[in-house]
Amino acid sequence: MIKISLTVVIAGLGEMGSIHYKNLGKLKKKYNIRILTTRSINNLKSIVSNKKVDACIFALPYHLHYRCVLTALENGVHVFVEKPISTTYEKAKELVTLAEKKKLILMVGHILRFSQTFNIVKKLVSGNKIGRLTMINCRRLSQKIVKNWWKNQNRFLLLYEGIHTIDIIIYLLQKLPQYIVCHMNYLHPSIKGESEFMVTMGFDSEIVATLHHNMRSSYSVNDIYISGTRGEILVEDFSKVYLNGNLLYKSTFNEMMKDSSFKEMNTFIDAVLHDGSVKSSGKDVLPSMKVVDMCYFSAQKKRILYWRGFENG
Repeated sequence: MIKISLTVVIAGLGEMGSIHYKNLGKLKKKYNIRILTTRSINNLKSIVSNKKVDACIFALPYHLHYRCVLTALENGVHVFVEKPISTTYEKAKELVTLAEKKKLILMVGHILRFSQTFNIVKKLVSGNKIGRLTMINCRRLSQKIVKNWWKNQNRFLLLYEGIHTIDIIIYLLQKLPQYIVCHMNYLHPSIKGESEFMVTMGFDSEIVATLHHNMRSSYSVNDIYISGTRGEILVEDFSKVYLNGNLLYKSTFNEMMKDSSFKEMNTFIDAVLHDGSVKSSGKDVLPSMKVVDMCYFSAQKKRILYWRGFENG
């Protein structure tokens, strides 16, 4: 049944929360949306228990996601939550199961899935434009200014940033890795969790993907290089696509964020109003959360993990 109006609560008004607020404002031209905001989650239960609330958008520090999403779902409210959905696979799976049981939408903010950049890359890959894929090399090096809530997180850079890269690789390949090996450095003086990691994922068809992220680098690098038997694709800053050295698509990181975040929020609101489906549902991103758990386990145990063995406990 199509609802005449929609009441949406945004919890968290930092960078991403502010973006979602602006996008909802734009969507008012298309939908009848009432927007409520809260900077505190202490009164979240009383807010969502109000039957006039249809959906919640959570743009909070990720260690708060599980409790907030659980509260909203238990009170029959649809949810959009920024990535990662939770801090562990098991908690994420619990939320997905609850959303399915209550027939509620649970959408996760994996924004790259909505970008023109990776729509183009996905078409190139699926269209066999560079032949059979062989290797994917991802680098994201930067010098980050530490936020206060980062400091005491046991799991940090992989969960905060690396999950974007992991998710987009799985999305592009439509395959799960057969094995994973991960190494982490805990060298940043201001945070408890890892500040650098390197992950190798082996897929069937002999595809190998490597990820190297560092938040304390002197260099500023953000690229994904995909090689195949008949060519190569290069993605720079999530906003430029090259095919065999030729520029196919050019935007900027800010424009990518602006365009993709609007498409993302439009998808969520449209799904809530029309009982539809979403591209980055909680269920869709569970494999990425499983990979994250495997990475931390691999780094801790200093060994290769195989998907089947990890899946079976």
